[in-house]
Amino acid sequence: MTAIRGRDDNIILIFTVNNEAGALANAINIIGKFGFNMKVLRSRPIKDADWEYYFYVELEGNECSDEGRQMLSELKDYCHDLKIVGHYSGEKKI
Repeated sequence: MTAIRGRDDNIILIFTVNNEAGALANAINIIGKFGFNMKVLRSRPIKDADWEYYFYVELEGNECSDEGRQMLSELKDYCHDLKIVGHYSGEKKI
């Protein structure tokens, strides 16, 4: 895992949800429960899997914080696959 980052950092996650009613809503609620702001949520079809999708999410926050670790732990209960794809800074440089 990477070093602890500042509060203005952004996390990129990719996940699939379990095939049950309300699984995506549960995942989104968990993200909000721990104070992470979703900047982007996109769904994309999974190749060679009819009617199955993965979700791409950009969050403001720090996954190395206590809240971040708890959020990821709870997301695992609702997500079939969960990956941290990357990080980027929210700082604007002129």
